[in-house]
Amino acid sequence: MDIQAELLKEHSRKQAMKIADYACLSAKNFRELMQCFLLNEYRVAQRAAWSVNLATEKKPALIQPYIKALVAQLKNKNSHPAVVRNSVRILERIRIP
Repeated sequence: MDIQAELLKEHSRKQAMKIADYACLSAKNFRELMQCFLLNEYRVAQRAAWSVNLATEKKPALIQPYIKALVAQLKNKNSHPAVVRNSVRILERIRIP
């Protein structure tokens, strides 16, 4: 699956869940989703944020290598509000080292 293309195809809960389920299949897939989440492309990051949140609800351990990147997104003044909102939701649920 080309996650970025799927993110841009449709913005719906069904699509976000489909992408999150795919990302949960492997660390490689989740890394691809996180790359979209961390992009400076406003729309891609916005849509990826929802799927990242859904994926980490299912498998919280996947986000551990990206905690610093999540916190950095909170400081980024150009981040889409969905990126900030979903980053905070994720950080609320996990143990922060």
